[in-house]
Amino acid sequence: MIREKCLLSPRFRQAGGKDPLKGPSEVSQGAKITFLRLRRGRKGQKSLFCGFGGVARGKNYFSAASEVSQGAKITFLWLRRCREGQKSLFCGFGGVARGKNLFSEGPLNSLRDYFDVYAVTAVSLNEEFGRGYETALGCDLEGGSSTGISGDEEAVFSYVKCVEGVDEEDVLAVVILNTPTYVGTSYYGYYSLSSGMAECAIAYCPVVGGLDNELFRQVLVHEAVGHGFGKLMDEYSYESNGTIPASEKAQIQYLQTLSWARNVDFTPEETDVLWASFLTDERYASQGLGVFEGACTYVSGAYRPSEESMMNSNTLGFNAPSRQAIYDMVMRRALGKEPTYEEFVEFDQRTFSSTVQGQVRSSSVVSSVGRLVSPRFVGRPLVP
Repeated sequence: MIREKCLLSPRFRQAGGKDPLKGPSEVSQGAKITFLRLRRGRKGQKSLFCGFGGVARGKNYFSAASEVSQGAKITFLWLRRCREGQKSLFCGFGGVARGKNLFSEGPLNSLRDYFDVYAVTAVSLNEEFGRGYETALGCDLEGGSSTGISGDEEAVFSYVKCVEGVDEEDVLAVVILNTPTYVGTSYYGYYSLSSGMAECAIAYCPVVGGLDNELFRQVLVHEAVGHGFGKLMDEYSYESNGTIPASEKAQIQYLQTLSWARNVDFTPEETDVLWASFLTDERYASQGLGVFEGACTYVSGAYRPSEESMMNSNTLGFNAPSRQAIYDMVMRRALGKEPTYEEFVEFDQRTFSSTVQGQVRSSSVVSSVGRLVSPRFVGRPLVP
C-alpha cells in the first residue's frame, strides 16, 4: 500500500520557488525526513511505525528517482501490523524494502513485524548542507570540535503532521542530512501539558561516507535506534571529563523513572546495578557483561554493562541490557504490556546470535574521528 501527497517546503514557497511537479525542478531534491511512530490499533493494541530517508542526488535511497526526485512528496511505505502471529508484509523501494540500516542490529532485526514505514521528501533551496545553505528543516552544524547538529523542530513537526493520523507525541523523526560529515544528534524530552512526558524524539543523521558506508549505518543505529527509540545513554567517556556531576546524575535517574536510560547506572555493585539479573545468569556468561566504570561521557561515577557496544564506539551491536530496553520499549508501546525478564531472555536466546555478533565485530569500522555528542533533553512542550 503506497500513497503519496505533494508537499512544498514553507521555506521554498516563501522564496517563490516553482512548483516542482511541473517539469524538471530547479532546486535540490532536498533533505528527506523519516518517521517512527506508534498508534493504538484494534483491541487496545498499538502499531509501531518507522521510516527511512534519502538524500539529494547521488544514489537515490528509494531507487525510484523518476517518482520522487521532481517533487516534495509523502510516500507511505506500509509494513502490515502483526496480527495473531501472522507475518507482516513490507512494501517499499530499494534499500528501504531491504530494511537497510534501521533493522540491521538486534533486537529490531527480529521485530520488523511491528513496523510500518513512512517517508517524506522535503524540497530545499540548496542541495548541499552546511553553514550558509538553506534547507527545509533549518539544520546547522555546531562547528568546531562538536559533532552536534541543530534544526528547526517546528519545521520537523510540521512535516510529521503531514502524515495522516500521526500523533506527534509518539513519533521519532529521523532527519537524513546531505553531508558526509561525521556528526549526529538526538533530541528528546518533549512533553504534553495533558499527558506528561512524550516518547517523541528527533534524530539528525548525516550520510556519513555515503549511503552504503558502514559509518552511516553505525551513526543511524546509534542515534535513531539507540537514543531516539530506545532512549539509551552513551556508554563512552571523555578523558577530559572527570566525575559525573550530581545534577547530571539526578537528571539521568529521573529518565530511569520513565523506563529510559536503562543501560547505565551509578553504583559499582554487581548486585545492585540495573542489569544485575544478567550478571548471575549463566545464559549470558559468554557475553562479556559486568560493571565497567566510564559512561554518560564521564570517566568516573557512571557505569556501563560491557567494555564495548553500539552505544560506546558504535560497534559490536547492542549489549544485552540495551537489547532488553529496546525489546521492552517495543512490547510496551506496541502491545501495551511490560515484559518480564524471562520473556525477554526467551526472545533473546531465540533471536540473538553471538556468531553474527562476532562477524559484526570483525567487520565494523571503528571510528577514529571522535564520539557523537550526548542526546539533548529539551524539557519543553511540543510545538503547537
